[in-house]
Amino acid sequence: MTEPEDKQRELNRLITQMREGSNADALKAVDELRRRGWMFDGSLRGCNLEKADLHYANLNRANLVDTYLVRANLARADLSQANLRRANLGGTILRGASIEGADFEEALCNYTIFADVDLSAVRGLKKILHFAPSVISVDTLYRSKGSIPEVFLRGCGVPKEFLEFTRGLFGENAIEFRNCFISYSHKDVIFAKKLYQRLRDRGVNSYIDFENLKGGDFWADVINQAIHHYEKLLVCCSENSLHSLGVDREVNTALRIEERLYAQSNEKVSIIIPVDMDGYIWHCENHVARRLQERHIINAKNWQNDFAAVLADILKALRTDEGREDPPEPKL
Repeated sequence: MTEPEDKQRELNRLITQMREGSNADALKAVDELRRRGWMFDGSLRGCNLEKADLHYANLNRANLVDTYLVRANLARADLSQANLRRANLGGTILRGASIEGADFEEALCNYTIFADVDLSAVRGLKKILHFAPSVISVDTLYRSKGSIPEVFLRGCGVPKEFLEFTRGLFGENAIEFRNCFISYSHKDVIFAKKLYQRLRDRGVNSYIDFENLKGGDFWADVINQAIHHYEKLLVCCSENSLHSLGVDREVNTALRIEERLYAQSNEKVSIIIPVDMDGYIWHCENHVARRLQERHIINAKNWQNDFAAVLADILKALRTDEGREDPPEPKL
């Protein structure tokens, strides 16, 4: 067998692994394609990746021209600077994907999910071909600060009246928030779920396991990847969570990230925000509690009666301008 034939056989194997394998198998195939340079040289042009499970895949600078990505899962994937010209994105899930600088010129969209993405730095949006409506979420509008071509939004099915309404929501003084990972005990799921939903309503890019994990995922691997992806770790501190192995792992992962950042810059970086739900943190003496006690802790003990006040304090802690003024009331 000749060298070109060997390459094509191996390329076909990796494409099949991406398309038909589990997420773990698909990510391994992506890494191998990047290592060999085939991710960038046009080798994947026109390939069939229908229903491929590529969430969290590193597709940065990938050449995906003419690829068939119908119903592929690209949630949280890194597609920055990727070439997606003429790609078929029918039903493709782009929730939370990094798509800065990606080129979508003449891509085919219908029922494509553009949720929790920043479209402000995406190329080719005006020339996307729309064959049916697509999903544009409110958090996408907030993350993009309204900087999305109207012709694209109309093609996605956004009504004219809503376009006119949103023009007044975004300006030079729009408040920005850091994205966050929510660490909690499943015994406190009512609080955690309410917090997640309220943060998303305010345009904060948030991660929580019940929303992002699915059957077959390796829990520890996905959680570890997610913590490294987000800027802040919100720790819902309670008697339940401070004795939870999962929360213990998540906090210790964040502590290691802080230590690494300090070693790189010689400046202290705090990415952990403790939220006190029941006062137990001040009576707990384990390692995690002691490390959290060293920080400013948001008082959420009255969350059942005044969740708005708790949310305001958390939003202030997440603001990129260090919370110099109170956030405005939601307009949507």
